[in-house]
Amino acid sequence: MPVKQPTEPTDEWMRRFLMSMTDDLYVELTEYVEHQVGRGQSIEGRKDVNEARALVHDVLVDTMLGIREWNPDGPIDLAWHIRRGVQSRMSHQVKVTKARRGRPLDLDQDGDNSTEIEVSLRADDERKRVTSRLHEAEVAQLLRDAIAAADRKADPDVMLLFDAKQVGLGGPREMERLHGWTLQKYKNVAKRLRRRGHKVPAEVKDLVKQLAVETMRVAAARPSRAIEADDDDPAGEDEDELSPESYLEDDLGALDDEDEWEGFDD
Repeated sequence: MPVKQPTEPTDEWMRRFLMSMTDDLYVELTEYVEHQVGRGQSIEGRKDVNEARALVHDVLVDTMLGIREWNPDGPIDLAWHIRRGVQSRMSHQVKVTKARRGRPLDLDQDGDNSTEIEVSLRADDERKRVTSRLHEAEVAQLLRDAIAAADRKADPDVMLLFDAKQVGLGGPREMERLHGWTLQKYKNVAKRLRRRGHKVPAEVKDLVKQLAVETMRVAAARPSRAIEADDDDPAGEDEDELSPESYLEDDLGALDDEDEWEGFDD
C-alpha cells in the first residue's frame, strides 16, 4: 500500500479544526492518553511523562497534514478521532515489536561480550513488555464479550460505560462532560452493568483471573522492573500491586463485589 502524502488543508477545514481543538479538549485527550500509556508503563516498570503528549501531538500533526483524515461534518468528532489515532499508533508499536522477536541480531563476534548481553537482555525485556500488553488487552476483551453476551437486549449505554472505564474516563464527572449523562442516569447504567457482570459465567471469570495472573507474572519477571520501597515496607515488596485481585479491581471491576460495581467510581 503506497504511503499517503501530506496535503494542504483548506482555510475552512483549519477554522473548524481550531474551533474543535479547545484547551479543555487538549487536556482531556492528554489525560486519556496518559492513562492508556500509564497502564503499560506501570506493568513495564518505567515512567515517561512525555510519551502521552508525543502521541497526541503526532496524531494532531497527521490530522492537520491530511495523513489521517478527519471530516468536521462527519459522524466522528475530533476527540474520538484523536483517541482512535492514538490507539492505532499504540497497536502498531506492539505489532512491530512483536514482529521483531524472531529477527536475528547481527552482533560483532569480536566485540565486547557485555554488548551482546545488553542487547539480549533488552530484547528479552521487550518481549515481556509486548506480552504484558497483549495479556492485558485479552483480559479486557474477554470480559467485554462476556458482558455483551449476557445482555439479551442491546444496551449501548452499558457497553459505553464499560469501554469508558477501560480508558479511565468512566467516572460520573467524565460521563457528564463527554456524554451529557446526569448523575441518576450514571447510577442506573452502573447498576445495569453490575447486573450483567454477575451474569458472566463462572468459567469466564476463572479465565479472566488466570489471564490476570499471567499478566502479573510476566510483569514481575521483567529483569528491569524496579519496585520502590516505602517507609512501611522496607523490603520494597508490594504484594498487592502484583496480585490478580488488585488488577481486576483497578482495571475491570470486581465481578463478585456488589459494592464495587454499585459505585463504579474512580
